[in-house]
Amino acid sequence: MRVSLVQTLSSPSEGDNIPIIERAVADAQGDLVIFPELFLTGYTTAPELKETVAAGFERWREDLLRISCESGKWLMVGAPYPDGDSLKNVLWTVSPDGGEKIYEKLHLAEFGEFEEGSAFVPGNSGMMVDIDGFRFGLTICYDMFFPELYRRYALMGADVLVCSSASPMRSRGPFDKVLPARAVENTCYVLFVNNVGEQGKFEFFGGSRAISPIGHVTAECEDSQHCILEVEIDRKELERARKGRPTLRDHRGDLDWGSAV
Repeated sequence: MRVSLVQTLSSPSEGDNIPIIERAVADAQGDLVIFPELFLTGYTTAPELKETVAAGFERWREDLLRISCESGKWLMVGAPYPDGDSLKNVLWTVSPDGGEKIYEKLHLAEFGEFEEGSAFVPGNSGMMVDIDGFRFGLTICYDMFFPELYRRYALMGADVLVCSSASPMRSRGPFDKVLPARAVENTCYVLFVNNVGEQGKFEFFGGSRAISPIGHVTAECEDSQHCILEVEIDRKELERARKGRPTLRDHRGDLDWGSAV
């Protein structure tokens, strides 16, 4: 199976980035096309975001469904999503047959320059999506630093761990360390697609990449480069990795931690 990771600039000033999404999907070769965190509107937590979502949501939904149907490709798009009077920071999955699934970011970034709690409320559960015989576990940006989420996905049968991100330059080092760890410890592919360029007070580093189930970077966009990264997902590679290092088989879910307290 082929997956396309889209690393290109989106803008909060445009209201939405549907035209960029449509062009990228037309150029992508994958059966699945993945975009970065909050790509639909650009990364923003501005107070007017709620008004923007209220005005544009139904049109966005129609456009994403149309693009997926016409192209025959699955889409995963980072977006703000209405939930009653609140907003969720989501990875919005759309299938060519009109299906939709919504992953709501579990861990909102509230440190340094990040103020996601002022705009969003966190989700409360994970989300897996089955595509062409592969199971994709969905996450967003800061989720990457909570390994229990990724282990849970792997134990539930995930083959690919997706991280749609808005990671700035200062976060490059920490992501470089944890991305291969999530792949190795769970013997899963890790697909990381990050925003790039300047948006408001942020400068995102890009660095989108694919990591094999044994932790090797198999394809990567350069920092600050606009690109569509084409990635092959291979069932045999997963089987070899899990045979060679059976971390999932040997997981101890029966441990008694009472004696450690």
